[in-house]
Amino acid sequence: MTISCLLSPALLFPGTDMAIFQCTYCEKSYKRKAQLVRHMRGHTGEGLVGCTKCEKMFPTKYQMTSHYNYIHSDATPFKCGDCPLEFKSKCTLRVHKLGHTGVRPFKCIHCPKSYVVKSRFNAHLHTHDERRHECDVCSKKFPTKHSLQSHLITHTKQSDFMCTLCNYAARGKCNLEDHIRGVHTKEKPYNCDQCAAAFSTSGEEKKHKCSKCTLCEYSAVNQIYLKRHIRERHTTERPFKCSLCSFDFKTNWNRIQHLKIHTREEPYKCDLCKKSFVRPDVLKRHLIRHKGRMDFKCEICEKEFVSKSELTVHLRVHKSF
Repeated sequence: MTISCLLSPALLFPGTDMAIFQCTYCEKSYKRKAQLVRHMRGHTGEGLVGCTKCEKMFPTKYQMTSHYNYIHSDATPFKCGDCPLEFKSKCTLRVHKLGHTGVRPFKCIHCPKSYVVKSRFNAHLHTHDERRHECDVCSKKFPTKHSLQSHLITHTKQSDFMCTLCNYAARGKCNLEDHIRGVHTKEKPYNCDQCAAAFSTSGEEKKHKCSKCTLCEYSAVNQIYLKRHIRERHTTERPFKCSLCSFDFKTNWNRIQHLKIHTREEPYKCDLCKKSFVRPDVLKRHLIRHKGRMDFKCEICEKEFVSKSELTVHLRVHKSF
């Protein structure tokens, strides 16, 4: 039976003239018929587009292409015009460019953290939620119903993808295949094209990517982190410029922290004396003073300091003589 045969007539949203389209398999509803059709493909399997690399299925060719480019391809065609970083998707680049503005509009009311993207802000808010969703089996509590449902599978083992060699319950076909290779057969079909390393899953191979610095012993997770390491450690390049003064920086994080000097923003507050600070590391050093710890000692005059940076500045006094 095709999806068109299964579609229910549009319903009116209570108290309005707006039509909604209800899924006949679950409780989800949509404002547009096309959205419902894409959703129902996940139930019926009709018209799904498969990834040629990992056999995952998607409602549209666009979603499959986006998945392939982001997960399986190494290409980074989207370049930031303000710094050397490159990205796999236009969406990731757009989020990154917001970071150059220094504006983080989504501020947590429970702690000093703030976010550029609303989705990350919402995910952070769950860390403050009361854990009201309790597991009936082990009494463990979770902030969301979704996280509880993900946990329950560890108890029930009810899954369409059960391992025949042990009692492992996977969430999908690819997840089950990764489990069998990684735990039982030890098969490693994913090979690094730059060295002899082999891996059980494409995720492990992707993380490896043989991103080793030729100037030191550092190994990065991927090429993006390697490029950033080389710029920060081995060059004098400072591509991140302050829009309000002549200062420039090696990292965007340092530039954003510097901008708080101009805005007089001091979100990191000490609970013991009510002082506030621009950066979390400055607050951390301040708290050490309250504890009376002086871990860094000058070998020349035996004067003690809270941080290594303070000791380094002090040592210049001795070098001047």
